[in-house]
Amino acid sequence: LGRLARPLEDGGAVRVVIEVEPGDATVVSGGDLAVTARVRLEGGAGIAADPRGEPELLVEYEGEAAAARPMARSADGACRATLEGVREAFRYAVAAAGERSDWFDVEVVERPFVAGMRLDYEFPAYSGLVARTVDENTGDITALVGSRVTITVTPSKPLERADVVFGDGARRAMERDAAGGFGTTVTVTGDASYAIELVDRDGLTNPDPASWSIAAVRDEHPLVRIVEPGGDVAAPEDLALPLAVSAVDDYGVSRLVVRYAVEGSADEGTVALGPPDGRARREVSAEALWDLRETGAVPGSVIVYFAEVTDNDAVSGPKVARSESYLVRLPSIAEMYSRVTDEQDAITEDLEEMLEEQEDVRDDFEDLRDELRSDPALDWQDEERVETAVERQERIADEVTEAAYRLDDLAAEMSETDRVTLDALEKTQEIAELLDDVATDEMRQLLE
Repeated sequence: LGRLARPLEDGGAVRVVIEVEPGDATVVSGGDLAVTARVRLEGGAGIAADPRGEPELLVEYEGEAAAARPMARSADGACRATLEGVREAFRYAVAAAGERSDWFDVEVVERPFVAGMRLDYEFPAYSGLVARTVDENTGDITALVGSRVTITVTPSKPLERADVVFGDGARRAMERDAAGGFGTTVTVTGDASYAIELVDRDGLTNPDPASWSIAAVRDEHPLVRIVEPGGDVAAPEDLALPLAVSAVDDYGVSRLVVRYAVEGSADEGTVALGPPDGRARREVSAEALWDLRETGAVPGSVIVYFAEVTDNDAVSGPKVARSESYLVRLPSIAEMYSRVTDEQDAITEDLEEMLEEQEDVRDDFEDLRDELRSDPALDWQDEERVETAVERQERIADEVTEAAYRLDDLAAEMSETDRVTLDALEKTQEIAELLDDVATDEMRQLLE
């Protein structure tokens, strides 16, 4: 409250009194300052309102001349003026009836605000992601669920405290560091939002602080596909089914197997496929030769199988995905016997052809031997005949060897599957006799 009294005339007892509110003041930057003035006369006739016009508000910024602003009189007789959006310091006074009040100083203080921000990301170990720092003065967080993010703010001025306020109303006090900054660490568990509230040493806050988002990146389910066979198939003759399986995950495949069961059975088996070194990988491609005999399936049964992949999510728990299911059909006893019979017939037919050709070769050898006895000297045509006969016999020897292998495989298959019948034994014996007929001494010597 300021008061100024001046005599109106020399020796007179009447004076002008100017009362000013608020006097010296402190204004938050951007705020308003309301000035109220009451002007009256004090003298021998008592106290009366000033009859000589409205007061003026004098405003003076540093380095500038004072500027006068009108003040409006209210019903209560007071005169008022408001200075809006104050941003810098100044001084002011009120003039009325040719007189002026004292000058009053107005200081401007800034509210605290976040002058700088840094985010330090630490990702879950299983993800294989490298820790990183974002120093772009933005508080938006995007991170894998389970990540720890340290929020560090640099305030515009010394603070009394700083709090993180989450969108759900939860509040967490930030810790002061040696440099005057404040920080806290949050764990990303889901989508959220947060703001940072500041309180300076004068009790000033940052009203309506900026809101930042927390976007939780989910660890997605893995994907798996059976590349080979890639469909329903009949079991190979040797009951060894080639498998090729491919699996991918955004952070790592920890386990890849093929699960199977014989149709009509509750028992389930697995074929482990990887990863080969036990280390999680984002992409895994595995190949295997699946021995169907180990499944316990009997002739004529059907095996249902699919690939199963497990990721390495150590935060929310491993997730499992499965491929499409496929069928493998094993041949029936009748089909297997028919195939064995066909193979026996094919071997027999091949050996009979070899036998006929071997007889031709033997005839050629005998003719050459007779000719050499009568004329030991060989001309070029005789030499060519000998070379041709030797080549034919060597080729027959190779074919006989291959037929022998085929016969051994067939006999082993018949034994393993308990499909030995009288007809099969008889045909096998016929093939063995043909093989002895074809494999002459000359050919045995070539084979040795």
